[in-house]
Order: sequence, then structure tokens, then C-alpha cells
Amino acid sequence: MVEKPENYDWSSYRTNALGYFDELITHHQCFMMLGKTNLERQKNYKSLFENTIPLKVLTELRLSAHKSQALGNKKFIVELENLLGRKVISDSHGGDRKSSVYKQKNQGF
Repeated sequence: MVEKPENYDWSSYRTNALGYFDELITHHQCFMMLGKTNLERQKNYKSLFENTIPLKVLTELRLSAHKSQALGNKKFIVELENLLGRKVISDSHGGDRKSSVYKQKNQGF
């Protein structure tokens, strides 16, 4: 995309971090909670972009989004599945459909 967030034309970064006026931008309540003054909010907003996401984490995020699956540790996944009453991570796909193990596991489907 771009090297710096302020270089992306469709981003609100210039408004939120650098104080540029844009009549299309309405500050979100979360942004307003970043500080008491505009300068304080801008400084705190900029700090959100100072670190890059490690490649391993970025890969996990992309894979999870691509598969429409939840991402988290085992405890989080179990809690989410219990809350929703359904699986949030799919079982492995495929398998030997002729095997007795596969047929027994998937009876009724």
C-alpha cells in the first residue's frame, strides 16, 4: 500500500494524527478518549502506529480472516465456542472418505 499512513489518500490518519481538517471526518468516541486536547489526542493516536506487526502475527491474522475463523489461545476459543454454541475453528478438511474412521465420524451428514 504505502510506506507511511499519511500517504494513503483514503485514510483518516492525516486528520487524527496530524490535525489536518477534513469535512468528511467525524471523530469517533474512541479517538476523543485518547486525550483532553487535540494535541494530546493526536500524539496518542500517532503512537498507535509506531510499531509494526510482526510477520508471524500478520500471517496468523490474514489466515484467520481468510478462513473466517476466530484467532486466539485455546481458552479463548473454547469460551467463544461455548458462548456461540458452535465451532469457531473448522476441523481439518478432506480425508479418506472410504475409510471406516471417516464414515463413522461423519454418519448422518
